[in-house]
Amino acid sequence: MTCEILQLFGYRIAWARDGREALESAARLRPELILMDWHMPNVDGVEATRSLKGNPELAPIPVIFVTAFAMEHEVRKCLDSGAVAHVAKPVDFAALGEIISRHLPS
Repeated sequence: MTCEILQLFGYRIAWARDGREALESAARLRPELILMDWHMPNVDGVEATRSLKGNPELAPIPVIFVTAFAMEHEVRKCLDSGAVAHVAKPVDFAALGEIISRHLPS
């Protein structure tokens, strides 16, 4: 649903089914921004974000977590992995839009 709403706002979306695919897609596509979920098969979102931030070519890409994990220690873990923001599910799309616009290149 998040992808569909973002497409309605004119964003181009690439979808990854798991953390490993997210890393491969990021390396291939060089997106301007990544929305990351924590709970994914193979490589979870926290580990995928750490890997992205450990790659000098991909490290500048802002990562925003959109996840159901919203307890304080979980939010901190997301941010400590290198994410610029955390949005809890269910998603407040106005807040997400504001965060995305703040972190996209102009």
